[in-house]
Amino acid sequence: MCVFAESNNLIAVFPRRPGNAFALIDQSTLEIRGTHFASTNRHLFGHGAFSRDGTYLLTAENDLDSLQGVIGVYDVAKGDRVDEIHLPGVGPHEITRGPADDKFIIALGGLETHPDYGRTPFNLGDFRSQILTLNLETRALEQLGFWP
Repeated sequence: MCVFAESNNLIAVFPRRPGNAFALIDQSTLEIRGTHFASTNRHLFGHGAFSRDGTYLLTAENDLDSLQGVIGVYDVAKGDRVDEIHLPGVGPHEITRGPADDKFIIALGGLETHPDYGRTPFNLGDFRSQILTLNLETRALEQLGFWP
């Protein structure tokens, strides 16, 4: 999976099978600007989105202790993780920036997984998929609904 930032000429590239790292690549030269790793007890789900101005990269992550979903916020210039936003569910699958501002749409698959057990879900009997929006400026989450 890869995502593009128009404002800073970067591409974020995630492995085909999610793991604990992503790379930032210059779109013009294809030079790798850096490889970045998830925080301790976090697992990347292979999806991300840049803020409109390209300052931040938001990543879909898993808290390996609670299995709750997390959005990691990385400062692109510094390459540092600067924040995380806890989600009201598990399995954040996709995150994309909306068309007008820094409002992001997040799909939570609802399946509890852990990298030590491959792709085996732990909660098939009671998972709930949902869609949320995230306002990056205020960190406010709004639940749009659950899949039936």
